Amino acid sequence: MTRGHARELPRRVRHEMTRKITTVTPDDDVALALQMMLWSAIRHLPVVEDGKLVGLVTDHDLLVQRRATDHDGHLRRNVRDVMRRPVKTVHPEDDLRSAAAWMSASRVHCLPVVDGETLVGILTGSDILAEHGRPWLEPRQGPHVADVMTRSPLALRSDARLFDVVLTTVREGIRHLPIVDGERCVVGIVTDRDLRVVLGDPIHALARSEDLDRDELTAAHAMTPRPVLVRHDATLGELARALLEEEVGAVPVVDSDRRLVGIASYVDLLRFVFDA
Repeated sequence: MTRGHARELPRRVRHEMTRKITTVTPDDDVALALQMMLWSAIRHLPVVEDGKLVGLVTDHDLLVQRRATDHDGHLRRNVRDVMRRPVKTVHPEDDLRSAAAWMSASRVHCLPVVDGETLVGILTGSDILAEHGRPWLEPRQGPHVADVMTRSPLALRSDARLFDVVLTTVREGIRHLPIVDGERCVVGIVTDRDLRVVLGDPIHALARSEDLDRDELTAAHAMTPRPVLVRHDATLGELARALLEEEVGAVPVVDSDRRLVGIASYVDLLRFVFDA
């Protein structure tokens, strides 16, 4: 495979953007924004006022803001108080390859698509990979997972307090936390969705941090056991298939003894393909 495979992409953003978008307004409260994310299983909400894009709010923004204020006060705040602005955007007729390259270089997971100031779609890295990853990365020769992975990722033991798991994911802004044993062999993974299953609303979980700190829940209670793994010497085609077929955003990378050596996501793939 050569990186020139990226040229097989459709040339315009409009070919791959999602047109059905969930949005909020600046005057909506944070509680509503959070519920919309949970109901729709999404992580980014464009903020629109009179049809115009004025900001972007993410689940991580909400968690970080929660740490800075009391629980009830946080949920009563308006979206305008926590949203990101200005927001990097693209036009439907922009070159898709350039947009994807910018996303991968900046490690940004989404780009709102605007025509003038009107929001018309959203472009995500997972959409691009899901639609075009197989033809780019199918060859069984060439670069390997070790060439694209993030090395020496954060990991916790299965007996770590769940309180520490939550704090680690929020502080570091990570969505996938490998769980290892004493030999650093992977025994599970905790994702933001796993935490929601065990704790419910993550903001409520942090709000009762004292109780969470005292209870006996550990990483083992939240982790997905026997997660999908890829070897460091696997091809990028094998990595792409693992991400796409298992519908996961990232996978732990292990050596021949199942010891954790890295983590690889679809963003890492895009970053490599587009010479970021």
